[in-house]
Amino acid sequence: MAKFLTENSSLIMLGMGAGKYTDAQYLFTEDICGYGVNHKPRHGKVYAELGPKLKAIQDERVSAMKAFKSDVDAGGYPEAGHTIPIKDDEFVTFMQKVGAQCCASAWSASAQAGITFIRRLSRREGCELSGIVARAEATVAKARADWPEVPIYPSLAAVIEAGVCDAVTITTPPHTRRELVLEAIETGLHVIADKPFAQNSKGAMELDAAAKAKGVTPGVYQNRRFDADLQTLKKVIDNGRAGTVWRTESRMDQNSPHTVEAGHTGG
Repeated sequence: MAKFLTENSSLIMLGMGAGKYTDAQYLFTEDICGYGVNHKPRHGKVYAELGPKLKAIQDERVSAMKAFKSDVDAGGYPEAGHTIPIKDDEFVTFMQKVGAQCCASAWSASAQAGITFIRRLSRREGCELSGIVARAEATVAKARADWPEVPIYPSLAAVIEAGVCDAVTITTPPHTRRELVLEAIETGLHVIADKPFAQNSKGAMELDAAAKAKGVTPGVYQNRRFDADLQTLKKVIDNGRAGTVWRTESRMDQNSPHTVEAGHTGG
């Protein structure tokens, strides 16, 4: 069939497991490099056995993550040298958009993200940390230890009812975030939501439209923008060393099921 189609069609025919008569051959990188462990397709040919090496890398990755967690739990990370301060003019712009007096509220299984954010925000002149939302006992205890004078609320609704803030940050699991963001927007609060901002582009546009209708500012965590690889890429593009950039690809190797946050849309 492949031979007949190739010889009788002006189309470029690509083959994979269809014989040698097509215009070109292709295989998946996983097959060429031997990523697979339990299954090797009949059409594939392995040119390198990288599967064991990838497993070794994954084992080291898990070990490193455990060491990171232990270091955080012990208070070894972050230290002062690991903190990147925001520029004063950028913070002024932020405050102008969000409001002169802010409340950052942390409530989620992703509590560390919320706690990190409000630690930074609460140290800024013109910002007052006026409430924290937390339900897990460990999170409540940690928040009380860090901010003993700040009231802790059991839900976002309780914060809204108390009327203590102008803005909230929401770091709950992805599939719970939409309703909370809309709830905050509906009451006229500015919102900074953890990523992913929405489950899809339609959901993101919905949140943006709701915020515009209420005249509030929606925002999303953008910490990946400050990673070394993206900062370096921005630098070489800005100074012209990269020339005209038509396409970029960025990859984060977090492809193991146990590294993905539970929920309908993952993490």
